[in-house]
Amino acid sequence: MTRRSHLRGLCCVAAFTATFAPTLAVETVFWRGTAPAELAHGRPDGVSLGAQGSIALAPRLEPLSSSLKAEQAQPIVWCSALDKDRLFIGTGDGGRVLRIGPGEKAETLATLPEPHVTALTISRGGKLIAATSPQGAIYSITQEGEVEELFDPKERYIWSLAVGRDGTIYAGTGERGRIYTVDTDGNGKVFFDCDDPHIVSLAFDRQGRLLAGTQGNGLLIRFDGAAHPTVLLDTDQSEVSGLAVDGAGNIYASTFAESRREQAIPRQVTVRLGAASEIGGQEGPLPGPIPPIEMEGAKRAEERKGLTGVIEEAPAPSGAAGRPAPAGAARGTLIRMSPEGRVEEVWSSASEDIYALAAGADGALWFGTGSPASIRRLDRAGASVVLRLQEAEVTSLLLDRDGRLYATTSNAGSLYGIGPESSREGSYTSAPLDSRFLSDWGRVSWEAQIPEGARLEIQTRTGSSPAPDSAWSAWSVPYPDPSGSSIPSPPGRYLQWRARLTAGGRKGSASPVLRSLTLTSRPKNRPPRISEVIVPPADDAAAHEGGSHPAPAEDPPDSKHRLAYFSAEDPDGDPLTYKLTARPADSQGGQEVDVPVLGDGGPPLSWDDSKLQEGRWILTVSVSDEKSNPPGTELTAQSESALFEVDRTPPVLTLVTGEAPLRQRRIRASDTLSVIRSAEYSYDGKQWRAAAVADGILDSREEQILVPQEASGRAISFRVRDAAGNEARLDLPGSGSQTSHP
Repeated sequence: MTRRSHLRGLCCVAAFTATFAPTLAVETVFWRGTAPAELAHGRPDGVSLGAQGSIALAPRLEPLSSSLKAEQAQPIVWCSALDKDRLFIGTGDGGRVLRIGPGEKAETLATLPEPHVTALTISRGGKLIAATSPQGAIYSITQEGEVEELFDPKERYIWSLAVGRDGTIYAGTGERGRIYTVDTDGNGKVFFDCDDPHIVSLAFDRQGRLLAGTQGNGLLIRFDGAAHPTVLLDTDQSEVSGLAVDGAGNIYASTFAESRREQAIPRQVTVRLGAASEIGGQEGPLPGPIPPIEMEGAKRAEERKGLTGVIEEAPAPSGAAGRPAPAGAARGTLIRMSPEGRVEEVWSSASEDIYALAAGADGALWFGTGSPASIRRLDRAGASVVLRLQEAEVTSLLLDRDGRLYATTSNAGSLYGIGPESSREGSYTSAPLDSRFLSDWGRVSWEAQIPEGARLEIQTRTGSSPAPDSAWSAWSVPYPDPSGSSIPSPPGRYLQWRARLTAGGRKGSASPVLRSLTLTSRPKNRPPRISEVIVPPADDAAAHEGGSHPAPAEDPPDSKHRLAYFSAEDPDGDPLTYKLTARPADSQGGQEVDVPVLGDGGPPLSWDDSKLQEGRWILTVSVSDEKSNPPGTELTAQSESALFEVDRTPPVLTLVTGEAPLRQRRIRASDTLSVIRSAEYSYDGKQWRAAAVADGILDSREEQILVPQEASGRAISFRVRDAAGNEARLDLPGSGSQTSHP
């Protein structure tokens, strides 16, 4: 939420870059520890993160809020102003203006009638000028704390103040989008009336021309001469939230991609006050939500206790709602416009908004963001993260003539002094690096610039959980060799590294700079996985049609080509090799027989059972990742089939003659190992027909096959196959004799 949205809410009552092997996960992985995008996920403490991924000691951070007394502490510090060696801050929601003088001792300079001091500036005469909201005014405050109301613009919000070269005070307001001018005598008038509902930022360029940023259509407007407006930028975003001009005349504008402002603006309502008995005699809470009662002046919440209100009128808010954010737009952006009019987006973020800008004498631009509160510095190298604060937003930034930066924050309201000296020590702790699998961590190396007397220490620790806890290893001792040191931390899926920096040099203020850091890892090899193995009967059609390796046209004697169905995979993506062995099912720990695999493909595998004697067997399939792992590191997995038969002997067929003249003749088919699978008959050896069986179903090793009654006196042939595909035939001539052959 923007700072204006926050105020209206008060009125309404959150991997490292790694190169992974494309196919084989057991290859070495190289981690670039200082990739700028990944550094943002770590935890800096007293260090700055450079635009190109460097780490150095940050300017010394000094919390000045600790000097505030309990009654001076405020949840929000909206704004600040600097006059020589005195700093002023405007707060909410107590309406206080605080002064921090020499020795950085804080005192309350003034308490204004309205709850929020939203803008401060220093007049040409040295007086402090303050603006308040909501329903506020513009005040003049002397160094003795005397308050005088200069001008009341009759506007709901006063967002920004600026003082021109002639001493004229300019005030940007909302919700009617007006800029007012106020002279030293307090005479005010409308300077510009904009179609956008809010003038949220004001500044002057190097030629003394007024610049204004709007909310609604996100315009940057420059005024030439007597209030003649020129639109310098019509952004594709909703709000130009801040403005700054550097010594070279470059204009910097910060923008918000989305307008959350209108959603937070309270409705304009008329409220009638009275006791409950005056409102229909209703006791207890009224139905539906009731907005807070708006009061002018210094009346506070305690004065409203016991009052009950009803809404008599609630018109919709007026003003533009702001343009919608473009699809995929960044949340906050920083735009630079050169004196020649060249426009460039120099920074953007999908998660942070910019709330404050300050241009330095060295050409660098400082900007404060949220949430969380961060202070960044833009120079020729890019935007670096100078400091991260514990508060939600940085609301204002000021630079004094000695290069010391002052920052204020909201949620909670705080004040910091920053630099210009560097911190004496600091550290950076990376986010845990996720190797995705249990890994051995190899070496760490780094490049750094270390002044005389300065120190840089690199340490690591490992663990198996995403968040470091007591189960993680302890931090290693500092590594001795920047060109490459072995990582002693135990194997783990996650690794975290830490850099500890200590200043050196003659004055003890020269910072070491970590330029880059690289780590290596190699995932632990993981075993392949294999499913249940299914060996279908030898005469299944799939044995010759469904397999990827059909049987050769000429099979060796006493051999059959079989199939083994299963699925296998390697979690590391390693190619697999297959080995088949078989053992007799009726012996404990019987002799295993290697089974030849036909072809080089994967499952289903075609194999030859010619080495197996007749009987019942169990097939074992072993899969290995040996092709992509050094000897001694390969892993295997095995799975066994259910019992299957190796049967090369056809069934035995015998004619059984009935005992009575009407008793039907039968063919007895018997097999030692396999179930009788089919029985057929034919009168001519060409057209075959399924034969009937005595019990109606072929499901055992012995079956009674019925000879058709109409076959009496005729030649007839029978053929019978077992489940192994062995076939036997029996010919009955018309005379009743028989001929049997396999």
